[in-house]
Amino acid sequence: MMKIVSVVAVLVGLALAGSSLTELEKRQEFSEKDFVFDFSEGPMLQNGIGTTLIPAFLNTFPVLKKQGVAAALVNIEPCGMNNPHNHPRATEFLYLIKGSKFVVGFTEEFQTRTLINTLKAGQGTIFPQGLPHFQINNSCKPAQFFAALSNEDPGAVNFPDSIYNFPDNLLQTIFRVNQGRLDRFRSDAMMREISRDCRRRCGFE
Repeated sequence: MMKIVSVVAVLVGLALAGSSLTELEKRQEFSEKDFVFDFSEGPMLQNGIGTTLIPAFLNTFPVLKKQGVAAALVNIEPCGMNNPHNHPRATEFLYLIKGSKFVVGFTEEFQTRTLINTLKAGQGTIFPQGLPHFQINNSCKPAQFFAALSNEDPGAVNFPDSIYNFPDNLLQTIFRVNQGRLDRFRSDAMMREISRDCRRRCGFE
């Protein structure tokens, strides 16, 4: 019995020794240049209609490990929108760099409230951790915002993509629609109709 305990103690000691680097030592594994993230050259992702984002997350900016922060630079074209989504591990603070008639909102748990605001450049708002939120650029000019998040790996669940992967019969019951209507939802047709109204107002169509 004593031998088993001794072996376990040795293994635990080795495991602890392998993870005993100080924060200083961990940072020294990176070069000076590793601490700079270039938003002009970062990986560009698309989400929603006319929305592109450049994320400085753990997978694109490794020095963020255990720092509890991440960021993203997001551009939304006129009449564009960022799909409803949430960040399961982070609260988001949004600062609108340029734009007007910029609609933002989030839904609280148990469907108690949906809070919707319209921002102009220089204003900001937050989206609490885990709550579904969205952004719509109702202006005829491009909008840009900077998002700071409270976790280096915030995660993102895109609701149109994730929900539409559920079984058709379940979705038809939830949304009270037939298969044809459901297919239109799934093809982004309804979202594009919202965008089309704005584009007509702006003279793009």
